[in-house]
Amino acid sequence: WLTLLCQIISLLQFYCIVWSMNLEIGLITLLFIASVSSLVSIIPISIAGIGSRDALLIYIFLRINLDAESALIFSALVLFILYLGTGIFGFIAYLIKPLKTQV
Repeated sequence: WLTLLCQIISLLQFYCIVWSMNLEIGLITLLFIASVSSLVSIIPISIAGIGSRDALLIYIFLRINLDAESALIFSALVLFILYLGTGIFGFIAYLIKPLKTQV
């Protein structure tokens, strides 16, 4: 259930990015983009998938008749919101209630 919940939250974040950029992308295509870009991001050839995710999104966006600039902006927003935003909230949660270490 936890994986399903994380996928739903991730898809909602992708949808918010698409909505804020005013792009015409269907839900199935967005699900495909979210899944494939997440898989490409974990390939250990770059840091946080920067570059490989960009190339993939440019390819997909060109196939669905959107421009490459939108793909790069989308990729930057995905990086910022999904990775940095989650890290910031995790750091704040750690400051509020740090982990107890047993020695």
